[in-house]
Amino acid sequence: MSNGSRGTSGRITAHVSPAASANSRVGLIVGKNVGNSVQRHRVSRVLRHAMPEVFRSVPTRVDVVLRALPGAAKPGRDLATEAAVATRKAVARL
Repeated sequence: MSNGSRGTSGRITAHVSPAASANSRVGLIVGKNVGNSVQRHRVSRVLRHAMPEVFRSVPTRVDVVLRALPGAAKPGRDLATEAAVATRKAVARL
């Protein structure tokens, strides 16, 4: 995303740019460094489930790419909260 901004919170990095279409979109990057297939899919499900709430808290239409960093599958803080915080940080920098 060359014309956007980035925000990080814990185990999630959000790349945000103004929406190219009428609707906001989300993409997920959950690489093998996060864990095995079961762990990666769990992280993806949690992040997908969190996105409607994240988009409600963002005042503008944006395209968001969420990247799960190593350790995202480990127990600890809430991934949905980290995704929301990272996205808000990135939107604030737009």
